Amino acid sequence: MKLNSFPGIVKFLLKDLSPNDYPVLNSCLFCSIWFTGILDKGINSLRDLFYQLNHAGIKVDLSTFSKANRTRDPQIFMRLYHKLLRYIEEAHPEKKLVLCPFDATVIPLMSKLFWLQGYRQVKLITTLNQDTKSTGYLIVNLGQEHEINFGEDIVKMLPENGVAVGDRGFYSHKVFDKFIENDALFIIRIKSNWKWDENYRITTGRGKVRVVCFGNFQQKVDYSNPT
Repeated sequence: MKLNSFPGIVKFLLKDLSPNDYPVLNSCLFCSIWFTGILDKGINSLRDLFYQLNHAGIKVDLSTFSKANRTRDPQIFMRLYHKLLRYIEEAHPEKKLVLCPFDATVIPLMSKLFWLQGYRQVKLITTLNQDTKSTGYLIVNLGQEHEINFGEDIVKMLPENGVAVGDRGFYSHKVFDKFIENDALFIIRIKSNWKWDENYRITTGRGKVRVVCFGNFQQKVDYSNPT
């Protein structure tokens, strides 16, 4: 099976959801409404969305949808996301090394929503497979925990043929050791003030990593990347 369009992707994701688990707004229709609101660029508000749905013969109102959003288990969307990831992985067999950049970013809206619960920021960490153009499994960090504490989680996101590529926010012996322990490939940029031996090796708690250096002499820019 090959998915070539957004309607095909949505149909694939919704086909296993129950059309009878709730009397008014079943799981299939609930997720379908969300997909319609996200993918239809002509819809600017929920009122626009339900105006179109009602005129298309779908008899459900905004208040019912709002209640469902407050009471339904959000894991249904995570399961759909994982289902799509599994499809992408099966459609792209692992034949070569694939670069998988990883990074962390703060989600401003989520940070505001969780402010009253005592969380000052919400941070999302994931990878991007450059072969399938899909993200890895998502890590949502509620709090101020530094990126270097998620080395093992990043390793778990990688496909077997993945090469993790990270910026200077992730450089540390702790992160290097997690990759070494799991026999995972990586390239992570470090700051220029880091020291290595005459063989361009950095010794960590679990072994040694090689440092690859390159740069532009005219612009006096250099990059150091343990791998």
